[in-house]
Amino acid sequence: MSELFDTDNSHLPLPFTGETLYSWCARFHRINGNTSARLTSRQLFDDSTAGLRHDFPTQLNVFLGRTNQLLGSADELIYQRTVFGIFSPFLATSAIRSIAENMNEGGDVHIKHHLGVLPSRAGSAAPLKACPSCMRSETNSLGTPWWHIEHQWPTNRVCQTHGDYLLLPPQAFHSRVLKEWFLPADVQWQADAIPNEQVLIKLHKLNEWSCYLVTRSQNPFDSDLLRLTYHIRAKAMGWTTMDGSLKFSQIRAAFRESYSCLEELRGFEFIGETRQDHGGFLGSLLRQFDGNRHPLKHALMMDFLFGEPMHFNSEYQRILSISIWLDRKDLWAELTEERNQLKLMVAELGYSVNAAANQLGLPVGQAVRYLKMEGVEYKRRPRVLNPEKESALRQLLGSGEDRELIAATLGIRKTFIKDYLAQDSILRDAWKKANLAKQTEKYRQHLVQLLSEHPNDSIKQLKQIPGNGIQWLARNDRQWLENTLPSLWRDSSSTPDTTC
Repeated sequence: MSELFDTDNSHLPLPFTGETLYSWCARFHRINGNTSARLTSRQLFDDSTAGLRHDFPTQLNVFLGRTNQLLGSADELIYQRTVFGIFSPFLATSAIRSIAENMNEGGDVHIKHHLGVLPSRAGSAAPLKACPSCMRSETNSLGTPWWHIEHQWPTNRVCQTHGDYLLLPPQAFHSRVLKEWFLPADVQWQADAIPNEQVLIKLHKLNEWSCYLVTRSQNPFDSDLLRLTYHIRAKAMGWTTMDGSLKFSQIRAAFRESYSCLEELRGFEFIGETRQDHGGFLGSLLRQFDGNRHPLKHALMMDFLFGEPMHFNSEYQRILSISIWLDRKDLWAELTEERNQLKLMVAELGYSVNAAANQLGLPVGQAVRYLKMEGVEYKRRPRVLNPEKESALRQLLGSGEDRELIAATLGIRKTFIKDYLAQDSILRDAWKKANLAKQTEKYRQHLVQLLSEHPNDSIKQLKQIPGNGIQWLARNDRQWLENTLPSLWRDSSSTPDTTC
């Protein structure tokens, strides 16, 4: 059979940019007038079903030889003309090597096993999909539409060119390996309702993640570091405890608030499992479970935690660079447990407790209690004011204003004012004198007003009025009080009652 294609490629259709291998084979089948799908598969792949596997075809080495590599090398076929390029970023190098060998030689069962798609609730690993606008355009210009690789990525549900909601065949269409060479015009599409605007916005965001993920098709993530990247972001969102444990109920609630609108879509039904305590796929991605997960689940997690591919990529690369210097156990401890980071920042890097706690998003009191429990020595570091604020502070202190008023006016803490005064004894003494004078004048005026409002009340009755100030004046301005209320001193040897 191989000599059929040895010298002349004129009967082979030229591939379109972004066309799937299955699509090209279907067009070859039509152009050459073949009537048996299995015969066409044997012609191209030396196997009656190898090419009819639309998502992960096998016997590619035979195909390459019989088509003189018209569609590219083995890697180009695998990564650019099948959906493997969207799965590979989440696979171990050994799994990628094994799948590539099976696709080149044969072994569909082993491929699905390595991908982890057999138990997946995402439906078919990659059901065929088509854009209505693309179909119309290609029918007008070419006579027939073809299968676009970007439409087949399981993370995509809208066309990147036209924004159309992609058509899906009925569930039974993919219940077995396809037995015919279908093109989009041949499929009886299921009439799904077009989602609302909120859902379409989410689906367009998933397209952005798809484009990012395929750039990593031959540069896969380290699965442990990927999970750590998810953890670090969850911590930044306030969804971990001080020891790094996940606040899983909060994570589930936040995810469902944003993404439950997708769970009615075909292929997204697995989102419904996030209602359960185990969290469905959220739990499997954030916790250490064996096995690979469908790329759609990773794309949803990435969008949920990071929002933009560039933000995720930056954080993953940061963690990857740190991992060069630390073993995995130490890396997890250092990056996920705020207790370790707090100790490191205070004991080794010289941070004050306040600065370290603020950077880690911890209550200062909680940080202090932990450091005391661990026996970590710490000190308060002096805070620095800008010249304008310091000038205002000294002016207010010099005029004797209350510390509460100064703190509120300048937006600083009362404890800072106390520490500031402790460092300048002259200013401290001046403030005490001026503040006492202000307090004295305030209490004098208040008592005079009180006497004018209650001219017939006895001293005992006046002292029962809340905030009367008589006791304060007796302690701090006795001579004035004696002149104002001589009845407090019936004789020179008596002592006024200064109890509250």
